[in-house]
Amino acid sequence: MAFFEGPNGELDWTFVVWDEEFQKYSNNELRSMDAILYGRVAYQKTAYQNVDELGPETQSTMEFVNNVNNTKKVVFSS
Repeated sequence: MAFFEGPNGELDWTFVVWDEEFQKYSNNELRSMDAILYGRVAYQKTAYQNVDELGPETQSTMEFVNNVNNTKKVVFSS
């Protein structure tokens, strides 16, 4: 999974389709990770998820939030 910011620092365009299928894919990817590598800005914007920001509270959404929030994070910055 990757985050790329737009010219004004926005990340809103990265998840055009955030549906059940993409949530399941993301959960499978997150389960296979020991850590998530972030740049400073991406970490500040996305490192800890809140279910209220991701849409309906489905099982996949809750699993995604828990996976992101409970996975070790490494941050690099220049």
